Amino acid sequence: MTAFGTGTPIVGATVQVEGGPSATTVAGGAYTMSVPAGTYNVTASAANYEDDTSTGVVVVASQTTTSNFELLVSNIVTTNYTSAATPVNIPDDDDAGATKNLVINDDFLIDDVDVTVNITHTYISDLDLYLVAPWGDSVQLAEDPTTFPPGANMTNCRFDDEAATEFDYTTGTPPFTGSFQPFGELEAFDGFTSMGTWRLRAVDNESADVGTIGIFIIHITHEAEAVGDRGEGIPTGFALHEAFPNPFNPTTRIDFDVPVTTNADLTIYNSLGQEVATLASGTMNAGLHTVYFDASSLTSGIYFAQLRAGNFVSTQKLVLMK
Repeated sequence: MTAFGTGTPIVGATVQVEGGPSATTVAGGAYTMSVPAGTYNVTASAANYEDDTSTGVVVVASQTTTSNFELLVSNIVTTNYTSAATPVNIPDDDDAGATKNLVINDDFLIDDVDVTVNITHTYISDLDLYLVAPWGDSVQLAEDPTTFPPGANMTNCRFDDEAATEFDYTTGTPPFTGSFQPFGELEAFDGFTSMGTWRLRAVDNESADVGTIGIFIIHITHEAEAVGDRGEGIPTGFALHEAFPNPFNPTTRIDFDVPVTTNADLTIYNSLGQEVATLASGTMNAGLHTVYFDASSLTSGIYFAQLRAGNFVSTQKLVLMK
């Protein structure tokens, strides 16, 4: 098995016979398997490549059949973002919980999100876990049960909508490790952009136990190129789109259109007309742009986003509700 156009051998790829066995490619991209005589559909797949299927592969008894694959490099890739290693203490029996942040500066359109969690806690089933997106939406990863089975820690516990097993404190055995379906659905984040501050939140619902949030990793599956022009072609005019969500807490996403390469500024003002943040400033390429307004340090109230580009000025009201 090789990469299309380059002939580079692909090692570690999977070759699957429909309804039958599978094999993994080794050095040189080679693979072998034994199947009875017959006609088969065979699919090759590898990370960062598009799948390829050979149909009607005829296998004759006592003979060797060769099925070669040339895989195209996929436009869909997965990028992993790792938080800082410094642990964050989880307060005991406290509804406020603890939050650890991870800033993603890349602006990718999300196709899929997984998250790998490491938590040290003396009674892990006390915890509710949430992944909070930059625009404020959250997905619950784990829910504490009505009874609290004993056991400590999560170690490289990956929450993945496509995992085979649902996460359940009562049926698993700590320390939890491996892949599990989250309590909520991470697909709620699909279609948004990756840029901004992501938060892992842990809430301890019982007393007398302590712990910390360790390293967590967000796995973003996305198109290989960062977001540039999101629409079909170049916008026909300047536009400031409605922020989402709005009202928000503490982060909201703002899209704006620029039809030609020009200088533009997107500025946030408070209700007194005082500038509190600059979200974009300088030369902007033609296209649809996305920025995030993180108001973590600001108080609840009314704010205004204003886009200026040449003679174009557009303002919209934002409501921060903490």
